[in-house]
Amino acid sequence: KNDIVQSFRHLFDKTLVCALELDSQVPWVFNAPEISFLTRLNIRWLNSSVVEEKIITSNCKSLQELVVRMDSESLRNLWRIIVNHDQYVYSNLRKLTLVLDEQLDEPLVNPTRIADEHAPFPSLTHLKLETCYPLGDCALFRGNFAKLQYLDMDIDVNSALVLAELELSETPDSLRHAKFYFPRHPEDPP
Repeated sequence: KNDIVQSFRHLFDKTLVCALELDSQVPWVFNAPEISFLTRLNIRWLNSSVVEEKIITSNCKSLQELVVRMDSESLRNLWRIIVNHDQYVYSNLRKLTLVLDEQLDEPLVNPTRIADEHAPFPSLTHLKLETCYPLGDCALFRGNFAKLQYLDMDIDVNSALVLAELELSETPDSLRHAKFYFPRHPEDPP
């Protein structure tokens, strides 16, 4: 096991790695490595592991594409580190995909309201949410809504309210693809 860890570390030290796919089911492989030059990251983040948090935050300056598959606990941590901390600005991130394994009972709300003006993704052009919009405010759209070219998300009441807050009636000129999915509620008739 130690040899495998050392081999991976040696690879990262000696090669220019631009992309990494990491599943949190094998956290022993990466003991919070100092990787800070990734341009693409596809990560499965379960149980709020600090390994994934460290990899995501240490690459905030270089990431251009980020795909995060997660549970609700990890979503809370992702929201905390990305939206609530203005030290993490993903200035080069163009594509963001969030996949939530389970639906939240209610959207996450910013209890401190400290970072209301923080724009974590100023260059975002593609946003795909394989879930309903998980936040109680428009934090993911701050500073990038006018640049969005691709928007794909599930719609529920909260999602509709957030989009209304953005004045979706004034569609950005850049928007070329918008796909909204209205999932059936379990109590809806077939």
